[in-house]
Amino acid sequence: MIMSFDLQPNAKHSILMSASRKFRTFKTTLTQKYILPSKDQPSLLQFSPKIYSHINQEDWESFVDARLSEEWEDYSRIQRERRSKCVYNHHMSRKGYANLADELDELVATNKNEDILTDALGSKEHGGRVRGVGGFVSQSQYFNTVKGKEKMITPQVKICHKEEDDSRCKSDKKRSNHSRSSIGSINIDLDADEDTPSNKVVEGTPCQLSIGSINNILAVATIVEDNIGCPNVKVLVDVVTGENLTIPNPVKGKIETLNQALGNIIEWPRRLVSMINEKQEHSTRKDVVYSSNYTDVNGMIKLLNRHAVNNMKDVDMIRIPMNELISGSDKFVYLAREDLLHYCGMVEISYMCILAYITCLWDKCDCARNFFVIDQSKISSHIKDRDLRSKNLANQLEAVNLEQKMLIPYNTGFHWMLHVIDLRKNCVYVLDSLRSRVNEDIHGIINTWQVKHDLQRYRSTPKWRHVKCPRQLDSVGCGYYVQKYIHEIVHNSSTSITSLFNTKNAYRQEEIDEIQTEWAAFVSRFV
Repeated sequence: MIMSFDLQPNAKHSILMSASRKFRTFKTTLTQKYILPSKDQPSLLQFSPKIYSHINQEDWESFVDARLSEEWEDYSRIQRERRSKCVYNHHMSRKGYANLADELDELVATNKNEDILTDALGSKEHGGRVRGVGGFVSQSQYFNTVKGKEKMITPQVKICHKEEDDSRCKSDKKRSNHSRSSIGSINIDLDADEDTPSNKVVEGTPCQLSIGSINNILAVATIVEDNIGCPNVKVLVDVVTGENLTIPNPVKGKIETLNQALGNIIEWPRRLVSMINEKQEHSTRKDVVYSSNYTDVNGMIKLLNRHAVNNMKDVDMIRIPMNELISGSDKFVYLAREDLLHYCGMVEISYMCILAYITCLWDKCDCARNFFVIDQSKISSHIKDRDLRSKNLANQLEAVNLEQKMLIPYNTGFHWMLHVIDLRKNCVYVLDSLRSRVNEDIHGIINTWQVKHDLQRYRSTPKWRHVKCPRQLDSVGCGYYVQKYIHEIVHNSSTSITSLFNTKNAYRQEEIDEIQTEWAAFVSRFV
């Protein structure tokens, strides 16, 4: 955590607590989903699941032994019994809701006829009247009665009310301007307001579908029908990124979940439908570029997403052969159902997705003569021994000649970046879509490799150059940008890397879509 992030002292505790909770959740997922269902089949528990292939074999074996031990089963049984007896899920301080309710009842019982005026005067109320509230008011009418509850208004609601008032004022002002400037005209549209979206959306427009909140986007669709005044919009669901989530307007017995809605026309609440930005212009360093997660979804991506949702199970894999010339050994790229859903939905992607695109590039053109791909799983931070990681790097470089550039897609744990090593120039190029500082982890591995394993070839440490490359505009685009960087480098091998990326500030969404479509077409060959 300390190596990956710069933590402020006041945020360190909360971040570590959050990481601890997520780690416990991850261990629970492994136990409930993989270990307990297969505890009677030891052969299935010899190795970690393929989607978690980064787990060390020794750690996996010790974890399985611990979760199948009698001590763990006894502990789990005791905790389940305790949880079954829990009536109140939430707690008010340390006493809980039940004890708090008893305490409040006791306060009402002991102070039932006392208020602040009684305390100030120092004498109790006399029967039949209440001081300070006027005549004809008895104690039973004043004390221990239900007070009117004032409606709570949150800051968000206040903001919404203010925006509505501002919008209404603008509309009224525009109406008055129309009436003053066009007396005698009968063709003026008094409801026109440039700040208010039109009531009707053009049919065939791509859109994003959300559940719960407008920011919780879980599907991409195409608008089929939009009637003015109707609270719902008819859409054709093209791509889904969520699992079995209940849709806002289910059709009982037919379409109730998001994956069942894929490929079907359904009604979706208008407030949870957001339009996709129009196509962006070419960007230069002086351009202002706005992010958009999707353009119109390609048909190949729709089919691949539909195949993953309807035909694949969590344990199913797509196996793609990887040429020996790519990274020095014959092996396979395994894509799980989750990989396809993430890639088609354009969210965070795994190392296997990037390897699949590299295999696609090498399949289309002769890249082996100029480039060699380093397997990042052998030098990643999951291996604690830095010397071992440097040794693994040296072993992979035995098949590399000086004419080849080494491509290293590297994940720091939360972000993808690309490193390119030029052996002839003794230079390391860093392409980071966030343009952050050089990662100390990979920096140390490469420097250690050179000092310990290739001292005769070089007389100085390698030069590190941070390339000013196109910058990602969202929080999940780093993996797609790394693929685009590799695409540009491979197809422009004769161009200097430092001058290859200095014409754009960011990629247009259409350029990323081309990479995504190319990947989907290649993977579909192995379905």
